[in-house]
Amino acid sequence: MTPWTRWMQSRWVSAAVALTVSPTLAAPSDFAFSEGAAIQRVMATPAGDGGFAHALKQATAAVRPLPDDERAQALKQAAAQAAIKLAWYDPDANTPEEAKEKAWQKAVEVAPDDPTALISRSTAYYKLATSQGNGCGGTRTAEVQSNSAKLLELSIADLNAALKIAPLDHFTYRTRGQLEFILSSCPGYDFKTQMTKALSSYDEALKIDPSNDFYLQYRARLTYSLANNIFVNEPANTSEARKLLDRAVVDINRAYQIAPNGPVVQTEQRTKIWKDFLEKDAWTNFYANRARNYYENKKQPDLARPDYEEVAYLSPTDPAPAFRAGLMYLLLGDANRASVWYKEGLARTKAMKPEDSVKAIKTAVDDIAKIITERPDIRISGNVIIDDLNKK
Repeated sequence: MTPWTRWMQSRWVSAAVALTVSPTLAAPSDFAFSEGAAIQRVMATPAGDGGFAHALKQATAAVRPLPDDERAQALKQAAAQAAIKLAWYDPDANTPEEAKEKAWQKAVEVAPDDPTALISRSTAYYKLATSQGNGCGGTRTAEVQSNSAKLLELSIADLNAALKIAPLDHFTYRTRGQLEFILSSCPGYDFKTQMTKALSSYDEALKIDPSNDFYLQYRARLTYSLANNIFVNEPANTSEARKLLDRAVVDINRAYQIAPNGPVVQTEQRTKIWKDFLEKDAWTNFYANRARNYYENKKQPDLARPDYEEVAYLSPTDPAPAFRAGLMYLLLGDANRASVWYKEGLARTKAMKPEDSVKAIKTAVDDIAKIITERPDIRISGNVIIDDLNKK
């Protein structure tokens, strides 16, 4: 189970907490108590004992002392909870996820202006979109990915409706940001556009809860992803990528200052790990990703070469970028420069553990062996370098 799934599930299980977020939804203590009593009556009702109608009858008995307007609100909450309870007992549902979605549809019908019900139906849509082989990316069919995207859009729509009712619910902004991020991998959705939307949602969450280290960490990570995408795919906008990376570093440092051992979610990587990466390795990673894209995806060794060289300069102990820079020169027909970089890579392997050194050299040999089968013109120079590598 992924951390994201846990967060969504926790939102579904404890959705009633959402009612306390906005001051406009604040209730007198006697109402809060009666609402709780009504929900307790509902949850104590056996699922097979009269079903939804019986559960509401039990809830009604618990809220009789309240004024009419408060009784109506309490009953809406109790109805939503009854729908949750009955979710697993829908005989017409094909899957548990479908049962939950049907239950929350009922809850929203009963309480259309209740953010709890809307947020929970949003979660049900998300569950349907990402479970049972659904979702975007991978080997999924175009139809499956399209259906998943539609469900994610419905999920976001419910969150937007909930936010109109409870505009100070920072966690719902954060949840919307994650869904917008997930959509970035679906066909027909532009990565840059979706990431910009996701970041805007995190901006809203942080306006309400500016000291939330978890939100700051995630905004830093999403900002890094957007910066990386721009750096790799828009070489003319390198300065924009640099500015975004600088923003990510500011966010991660703020998160670290607030909670050096954070985040609270224990399944997530510590902020310290992301702080070290963004400050020390992110820029190098940009060049490595762009070089890989030029070489492996676009088959342009002439553009990949300077980026691999830059990575080699930025990572002076790593043999891999040195070997890759040599490979690019070999592909471009410059055996002398290729030899220089392969010798540099070999020198770097001397400081490695023996097993790591062997692995790095084998990868370099395999890379050359692969290309010389396709390029007879560089076979001789390639075999000379392979012999030198194998001697070590």
